[in-house]
Amino acid sequence: MKSPVRIGPDTWVGVKVTVLRGTSIGRGCVLGSHAVVRGVVPDYSIAVGAPAKVVKNRQVAWDASAAQRAELAAALADIERKKAAR
Repeated sequence: MKSPVRIGPDTWVGVKVTVLRGTSIGRGCVLGSHAVVRGVVPDYSIAVGAPAKVVKNRQVAWDASAAQRAELAAALADIERKKAAR
């Protein structure tokens, strides 16, 4: 029996990516173009190359402090205010 491939939700698969049998790709991953993926790719990872290697974790970018989130919200509100003034 052939092993299944598991691809988690919110995963982006680049053009001409090859996913081999038995591969498990976690939630929120990004697979770069022409990657050859096998084994396990952890959640929120960015994997590129042949064979694919994890080069970065996307989760870290979302772990912002409360001060950073407040600053971002203020900047977005400023942008919306400027757009409305046009």
